[in-house]
Amino acid sequence: MDVFSVVGLGDLFSDPNKVWIVLATESEVRATILRNNLRIKNVLMMGSGFKEDLDKDSYTSVGDYCKDTAEQKAHLVAQRIFSAKGIEEKTQVLKYLKSPFAPIDKDFDLDKIQLVIGADTAGDYNGIIYEKPQSREEAKKQLVSYTLGHHYIHTGVGIFVRSQGYNQSAAKFYDTTRVKFQTLSDVDIERLLDTEEYKGTAGSYRVSGVGESLIEYMDGSYTNIMGLPAQKVSSAIAKIAKTYKLN
Repeated sequence: MDVFSVVGLGDLFSDPNKVWIVLATESEVRATILRNNLRIKNVLMMGSGFKEDLDKDSYTSVGDYCKDTAEQKAHLVAQRIFSAKGIEEKTQVLKYLKSPFAPIDKDFDLDKIQLVIGADTAGDYNGIIYEKPQSREEAKKQLVSYTLGHHYIHTGVGIFVRSQGYNQSAAKFYDTTRVKFQTLSDVDIERLLDTEEYKGTAGSYRVSGVGESLIEYMDGSYTNIMGLPAQKVSSAIAKIAKTYKLN
């Protein structure tokens, strides 16, 4: 019988003796989405170190920019993990892995890591890419623009599977959520900035925090705004599990 979602895969990603996933990130938000929304427990993390320096001017689609950035993040992490051979190399790789929910067993078998997932999120107003603001003033400019009309949050995803190697992604896509903020005064925006939720957040607000109370409506995935579109990721993983016979 065909399976089209992660939940349909049973314990494939929750039994510690089966398949593990590494997220190419140091942020626990995306790992939490995998655990809470997809019931994936076998999750580890590793920062990619990718400089995120793709030429924005060469892109006509913000979503494509996010997709390519996500793929590059995942590629670098997949290369480190999939190319590790022998006890010494694997031991070195394990030092850079982080578990978001529990300590990593010192005897963890690196070969159980079959998938590496990278993601990149950016805001978009009138085609202008809004990444993580570098200052309060930059965050303010982003937030002010949201009061002028709809904005969009894009999350790109790149997935590599061990059996295919680290040079070619098994899946690459992006999702977009259309968002409408309520009317905000200068005082509203200044008080929002005072919460400092903009720090380290693409688009300058957290939908899981105060930012949600300012959204009049949205069209699309809620978790996409958080940093990982749960439905699209679930569907992609299920397809990969079938195609590459993960077990």
